[in-house]
Amino acid sequence: MNISPEDVRAEFQRKGISIAGWATAHGFNTNLVFEVLAGRKKGIRGQSHRIAVMLGLKDGEIANPGDIDHSTDRRKVERRHAERRTTGSPALANGS
Repeated sequence: MNISPEDVRAEFQRKGISIAGWATAHGFNTNLVFEVLAGRKKGIRGQSHRIAVMLGLKDGEIANPGDIDHSTDRRKVERRHAERRTTGSPALANGS
């Protein structure tokens, strides 16, 4: 369940936590946290995504880019290249 930015601010106030203090404790840029809470940053990717997820503003996972498995994509590309080599694709004949 997502909570609103107003709910986040109210919870921080109830707990006596400043937004800047939370940002610093989690290693985030304070201005970026304020921008996410104000809706100027949508939290689509990168640090703004991590902030939005950690604050409960959106559902999502926090993953490191290196943790994403692209092995299935790589197999598809390798298969396509193999098919082009065996069929004599014009794209490879032209050097493309």
